[in-house]
Amino acid sequence: MARANRLGQTPTQTVGPYFAIGLAPHCISLPFKPLATEEIATDGAEGEPLVLTGQVLDGDGAPVSDALIEARQRNARGSWESGQGFRGYGRAATDKNGTFLFRTVRPAPASDYEAPHLWLIVQARGLLGPLVTRVHFADEADRNERDPIFQAAPPARRATLLAHPIGPGRYRFDIRLQGEHETVFFDL
Repeated sequence: MARANRLGQTPTQTVGPYFAIGLAPHCISLPFKPLATEEIATDGAEGEPLVLTGQVLDGDGAPVSDALIEARQRNARGSWESGQGFRGYGRAATDKNGTFLFRTVRPAPASDYEAPHLWLIVQARGLLGPLVTRVHFADEADRNERDPIFQAAPPARRATLLAHPIGPGRYRFDIRLQGEHETVFFDL
């Protein structure tokens, strides 16, 4: 009797407890330097220095202590080009309070219709895949109004895409994974 071929799709799995080893080696003691750090730009990079900090929070508002945030942004001239202290990419793990931090420069938009922004990718246990969002700056209201991606978010939820100034060159952007005030995530 012929055996029926019952191959099918494997079940979706959440990120396991070991993802930090490969993705954020600076979280644990390993004998190698991480491939990416929270430093997107060094002191020698062209542009206005900027620190972006925030918390990753779950649906109950509790901090997520083992999330990994990846950031990608344009340089101070609006280009994706790296060099002269600018990497354009960073990776930060949250601490026990769910806090993350990136050191960079203020990104420039690529065109008149785009607002300065950073792309963030969030990974954490319990997620079936990465979540992608954008960080816009609350003090760029005119440019945000012209940005087609910012405008694509429902008006009542656009505030979840805004980083707010908390000091000279410092901004806060909290990421809420679900619940009230859930951050807008893009389906890419």
